[in-house]
Amino acid sequence: RCEIAGRSNGDDFRDFDAPSRLEFARMSCTKARATCGRRSSLPLFHLRNGRNAKAQTCASLAVKDKATGVEYPLVEYVAGAEQRCLGAGARSKKIAFVGVHVYAVALYVDPTPAAKELGLRQRGGFFEEDASDSMGEALLDGAFNKGLHIVMVRKLDGKAFGDAIVEALTPRLFGADKEAIREISNLFDGKELLKGTEIIVGWRVEGQLEFYVREGNGKVVQAAKEGMVPDLVLEQGAVSRALFSVYLGSDPISADAKSSYVEGGFELLESEIVKRSTRKGGSG
Repeated sequence: RCEIAGRSNGDDFRDFDAPSRLEFARMSCTKARATCGRRSSLPLFHLRNGRNAKAQTCASLAVKDKATGVEYPLVEYVAGAEQRCLGAGARSKKIAFVGVHVYAVALYVDPTPAAKELGLRQRGGFFEEDASDSMGEALLDGAFNKGLHIVMVRKLDGKAFGDAIVEALTPRLFGADKEAIREISNLFDGKELLKGTEIIVGWRVEGQLEFYVREGNGKVVQAAKEGMVPDLVLEQGAVSRALFSVYLGSDPISADAKSSYVEGGFELLESEIVKRSTRKGGSG
């Protein structure tokens, strides 16, 4: 679950080919109407329900995970370029039979190639059945840069975090690729992940996986933006896909987070449909 807020003046918003500020405003209005119980004009939102619907206000260009209160900028520097946030959700664990939030995690994508690829898939009928899983698959396997931004909301031992990654990745990998997950585990071993610690995982279209780990205050974003050497780089494409499938695959570790990403993917697709329709109308 997340809350999206949109500021109309766009002072801190850099234009992208897809979607434009005007299109984003349209998306905002469409989402607000749908959340209020009014039917959206496009069938792409039929998968939304009350539990996963995003609330909308008009205060700032940010995406807020309602479960944890963590707020992400709509546009952020990930994997070598500015990317668009599709949504955010919480990773929770049961401790003594009580569910607690461990971290918030947002998904970012390079908006222009992502929108175009989603448009191509839509015109090919890719989303006609099992729309939610199909969008998850499209975001996972799409040929565009993407990234995850994790913010810890409670203190956690780095070894425990690394062990959780190994546990999630092991059934998704085979053979020599399993050696790579030990490098991920070693990255966090010996660290104390305090509340507010941020982790950015960038997946470049060439296959590289980049990790940045910093203690809060936006330092992790600044490190990525300034081109600082990542804390870890992996070249195995299979490992990159396996890690992102933990959040976008058919059995995600956070169903609410995936639902948020899927909804954001359909909104990006809607912007591409609007743009394409406008171009067609103008050509006549």
